[in-house]
Amino acid sequence: MTSHDRIKAALEFRELDSIPITETAVWPDTLVRWHSEELPEGVDVRDYFRLDRISAIRAFDCSLTNVFPHTIYEETDDYVIDRNGYGVKVKYLKHHYATHIELDHAVKEHADWTRCKGALDVSDRRMATGFVEQSQEARQKGDFISLNPMDFFWFTFVMLGTENFMIQMAADPDFIHDIFETYTDFLMEMLKRTVATAIEWDAIWFYSDMAYRNGPLFSPKHYREFLLPRYRRVREFCDKHGKFLLLHTDGNVEEFMPCFIESGFNAVQPLEARAGNDVRVYKPKYGSDICFFGNISADVLATGDKEKIEEEVGTKVTVAKQEGGYIYHSDHSIPPTVSFESFSFAIECARKYGKYV
Repeated sequence: MTSHDRIKAALEFRELDSIPITETAVWPDTLVRWHSEELPEGVDVRDYFRLDRISAIRAFDCSLTNVFPHTIYEETDDYVIDRNGYGVKVKYLKHHYATHIELDHAVKEHADWTRCKGALDVSDRRMATGFVEQSQEARQKGDFISLNPMDFFWFTFVMLGTENFMIQMAADPDFIHDIFETYTDFLMEMLKRTVATAIEWDAIWFYSDMAYRNGPLFSPKHYREFLLPRYRRVREFCDKHGKFLLLHTDGNVEEFMPCFIESGFNAVQPLEARAGNDVRVYKPKYGSDICFFGNISADVLATGDKEKIEEEVGTKVTVAKQEGGYIYHSDHSIPPTVSFESFSFAIECARKYGKYV
């Protein structure tokens, strides 16, 4: 049974031998810790734990580098301040795995966008090198393959910054509609070019953080006004080509769950437990309409308490796996607070409770 087979079955609400068990993000500092414990050097975590493999392909560039070329303003032994391809001035710490600090945004209002939007050109120059070969190699390994382009939401989020983006949704909705529609037009054309290359792939996977610990960053009403029409365009493209549509979004997403279903997403990930998401609650409500992907608390894994870890994994997997539609994953990523032993035990529990036959 390949990773492709198992993940595809989960997304189609079919039961095979067991649920898919995967992990897509282990912090660099976590690997340092695990290598000091039991993980051999030079070994892929996915292979060591026999996890289902997902290969992410970035087939094309979604940035505005032809208007905002990479520029370094300051660099020391500890940090670098530069401008990225979205016109954002950013400070990165060199020796710590931490969220970057956004210092300024070149695009702040509609007039700024009007001046640079023409740079979002549909062009072969944007196509990545070697992505077709990468996809073919992944398929030979039996991987599930996702295309991971930016969607219109995350493009705007990055370019404007969180606070200004949320303000402009209310203050100048035409501005946001203009960005969303312009970018979605661009995205659809670039996806067509990607398909024309005969790349091996199974899903489009968008990474767009729309919520925080207490709930969504904006209302379901605004979701349906701004986001729903554009996601439906992507859904139609996926339907035409027989592909899945996946969404990663942090925070508490309970209010948005009906919106995700209306948009046509096949799965939502990672369902942060620390933000209040609980697959044991969501499965009875929405489990026949959308696949749940994640929700295993890294905070619980970090306790090192095997009784708590088994309860976390066992109770959630037992409920979520019913009639298919569940993929095992942490509720975000694996930080260095999680020991090698705790992670190993959690995977053992996932295999124990995730069996169908």
